[in-house]
Amino acid sequence: PYVPTADDMTVYINKHGCPEGIVSDDEYFLASECQDMLDGIDFNLTDNNGTTTQTTAGTPAMATFTGVDGSSLAISEVIPAGYQNPAVFCDVEDDLGNDLLTSILHPTVDQGAFTIDSIPAEAGMIFCDVFNFPTDSDGGSITILKYECPADYDFSTGDPTADCGSLLN
Repeated sequence: PYVPTADDMTVYINKHGCPEGIVSDDEYFLASECQDMLDGIDFNLTDNNGTTTQTTAGTPAMATFTGVDGSSLAISEVIPAGYQNPAVFCDVEDDLGNDLLTSILHPTVDQGAFTIDSIPAEAGMIFCDVFNFPTDSDGGSITILKYECPADYDFSTGDPTADCGSLLN
């Protein structure tokens, strides 16, 4: 059957860099914490017209695609150096700014690429927040402190650093 597709949409990509140690899937928490504007990042959008590239610029760091057509879009970013795969949240609205979805989309991202499917024909705008998380600068190391305690030692009430003698490692 014929399925009408959205045409002449505008897609806005709002790029955020998060500080080290911040990782979440809560878009409101990320919006409050991730204030680094990452400009100069290339995004590719593929729709019914083919593939277009835009680069983030300004404050906020935005990439804007106009004249976008289709019921499904593929979007990818060139992940900036020092960052890992982003979290993405998108909202779809009509030309008057009315939400067309019952919830914000949180598409799966694989190596900077994600897809937005089932876009309503009356869509006029898609707004996506893309949050990048820094790679772990120290390689994710963990330090373990090891003490030799008696076999019947009660760890729930004791302090092994004071009660169990010298550090073994």
